Amino acid sequence: MPPEGGLSPLQRRILAVLSGIEPAWTLSGGGALCGFHLMHRTTRDLDLFWHGRERLDQLRQLVVDQLEGERLEVEMLHGAASFQRIRVSDAREAVIVDLVADPLGTVEPPVTMTLAAGAIQVDTVHEILVTPRVFARWPSPINYPRPAWCTAVSPHLPSRLEPQVAIP
Repeated sequence: MPPEGGLSPLQRRILAVLSGIEPAWTLSGGGALCGFHLMHRTTRDLDLFWHGRERLDQLRQLVVDQLEGERLEVEMLHGAASFQRIRVSDAREAVIVDLVADPLGTVEPPVTMTLAAGAIQVDTVHEILVTPRVFARWPSPINYPRPAWCTAVSPHLPSRLEPQVAIP
């Protein structure tokens, strides 16, 4: 299925440019929901996860090299061993891309979605909605209340989740 939904032309371009990176990453969060599953809204960022990894190591530089090789501007915003936030822009728009090393396993495997120029792995709706780390991914000095709709989907989640990433 081509990514239509709420993904912008630049977001689709970024996904296509990065689709061949090894080890493979998985699109999750709002980009997966609005671009491939629900197509119900837009999103400002893309969340790329390397499941089963504790550190990004050389992956950030590999991503940057790929994007700059396609004449996109890349600016580093935040960085840690397991999390990198970059801003990717062209002449018309900018997109935040979060690169996340995710040591936790998944509830169910991602699905393969076809793009015009390749294919990517995309977390399932079930994975996005019930995995606790979804609500704990975003770097912040505060913890987040669990969204109310999660109670019906997964009542075993704690009522508050601590962020898993520390940004210096």
